[in-house]
Amino acid sequence: CGRNPWRDFVNELKTVGKLWETQKRGSRNLVNELENFGDELTSLTEFSSAGPGRITVRPPATVGQ
Repeated sequence: CGRNPWRDFVNELKTVGKLWETQKRGSRNLVNELENFGDELTSLTEFSSAGPGRITVRPPATVGQ
């Protein structure tokens, strides 16, 4: 059990989307939010490739094989 990183990822995307809607032109606040999101995305990727996890990240070439 525990946290589902992909659900967190989707929720984070929704949050960024809402921020973008409310701050059309992209204020400093949105820039900071996107930077934080990038950091979280990096952590997710590291978590995913870190070994015997429930999540594996495959390069596009191997999808469907």
